[in-house]
Amino acid sequence: MPIDVTAERVVPLSPERVAAYAMDRRHDAEWTQGVRRAELTREADGGGFGVGAEVTRTAYFLGRRIDYVLRVAGYEPPRLLDMVSVAGPLLARQVRADLVKDLRDLEARLVEQG
Repeated sequence: MPIDVTAERVVPLSPERVAAYAMDRRHDAEWTQGVRRAELTREADGGGFGVGAEVTRTAYFLGRRIDYVLRVAGYEPPRLLDMVSVAGPLLARQVRADLVKDLRDLEARLVEQG
């Protein structure tokens, strides 16, 4: 059964600025709750990050290490980054709760940077 989750937060910065930070997996651990590491483990067909690329995240939930892989299904910065889980456990209930906090943390981090 597919799960579709939507969360929204208005950040008082340009979409380009927010996307440049939020769509760069190297910042995931700074603003995504529980994530400690995110590595590009498969490049897109054209190289680098884009559709087909895979990012392996290491997160901790209730003290347990969880590794999971997200594949880029759509990438149109600054408007769209669509990633689907291709390996690892599904934590649907926790994802819904964390999105709200993650977006607050993202806004705080970007506003703090000026």
